[in-house]
Amino acid sequence: MSEQHPAARTAPTRVPKDLEPFTIGVNMFMGLSGLGLTKTYSLISSGVLKSVVVGRRRLIDFQSAKALLTSPLPRRGRPPLVKVAPLSAAAQEPPQKHKRGGPMKPRPTAPAPTSPSA
Repeated sequence: MSEQHPAARTAPTRVPKDLEPFTIGVNMFMGLSGLGLTKTYSLISSGVLKSVVVGRRRLIDFQSAKALLTSPLPRRGRPPLVKVAPLSAAAQEPPQKHKRGGPMKPRPTAPAPTSPSA
């Protein structure tokens, strides 16, 4: 019969469920955030994500990852739509261009035909 180490006979230590890890691996962060490897490493190199190298493994500080993922990100792209009063029919037509690139002179309108008087 083999002897067990005294620590092996003690009950396992219970970890509280609300305890967060100190660090997470890069692959774990990518899975949680949905970001790719290149973006993850660019965030690390820019200092947005704090990380440490242990041996050959890079570990990301969980608090900096949580702060990044829970902070509201600035919107990029188109600004929100703003309702504007509709333009008149004449203003909606684009101006005609002359074949040399300048604006065309307005054409004179023909007078409306008149009916013969009796």
